[in-house]
Amino acid sequence: MNSNVDQSVLYSTIQLELFREEEIYHCPECEELFAMKMIEKTIQIIVYVLMEVKMLISIDSGEVIDQIPHKKDYDTWISRLTSDELDSIFLELNQMIDQDEIHVAGWLPGSDWTGTVFQPIYEKSARQNFEQAAKCFGLLVWKVFMDRPESWSFGRFEKDGVPIESMTYFRVNP
Repeated sequence: MNSNVDQSVLYSTIQLELFREEEIYHCPECEELFAMKMIEKTIQIIVYVLMEVKMLISIDSGEVIDQIPHKKDYDTWISRLTSDELDSIFLELNQMIDQDEIHVAGWLPGSDWTGTVFQPIYEKSARQNFEQAAKCFGLLVWKVFMDRPESWSFGRFEKDGVPIESMTYFRVNP
């Protein structure tokens, strides 16, 4: 469903559809069918609202992102972490993200992960490969932003005329 549609417009449209269907199904034997249609429309509203509240939006295309890129690599990397390690990483990232409305993925953890919840990404997930650890971390950050309760967008930007290597995420109000 298009995330640019106003929720109140969608709700009014669904109410109008229900009114029309009530006229069509206005007979005792049609009450059950009408009730099922009403439930179906209500579910559509709920799904739409959930999409609106929680999403990651591409700044380039305006599309809602609901998948992790490089999923095979992501699955391989996270399979090497325990559930406690993964939970700790997600918790720490969410706490960092709670602090501001703009974040650069590579700047979140700093360059030295020794003694942090991010150390297992380098040691276990990426098997001490710096480039793979950076990519794994980037996908973990992507997943966290995708699952946040607010709406976020992302893109590649420059600082002082120099391209920022990591993805930049910022909070939006769609």
